[in-house]
Amino acid sequence: MAKYKSQRMKEYRARKKASLGTVWLQMESQRVMKYYVPTADLNKKQKTERRLRIKKNVPNASLHSSTIILEDENSVSSMSNIPVTETLLIVKLPSYRTSGKKRSQRALSIN
Repeated sequence: MAKYKSQRMKEYRARKKASLGTVWLQMESQRVMKYYVPTADLNKKQKTERRLRIKKNVPNASLHSSTIILEDENSVSSMSNIPVTETLLIVKLPSYRTSGKKRSQRALSIN
């Protein structure tokens, strides 16, 4: 059965890492770094295109990186985007779906 390109590349990288070790990792790192062009070297149009592309991707990255796993004293783990300093109590009230006249009578009635 034919392999996908990603499978072939994964096997290739594993073979190279096994044969050359850290030397290959450094060579690969330098090869990839050649593609980076500093923003100062770009013209105005290219700068705006790059900044728009980055701006589009930044909110997604911040959502993934800001999620923190917290553990309280009862050792129950929970996920939160905001560090919790106090324990919050959420109370769910019953919803009355009645007419306005019944609501006002209920509010004005003496129990």
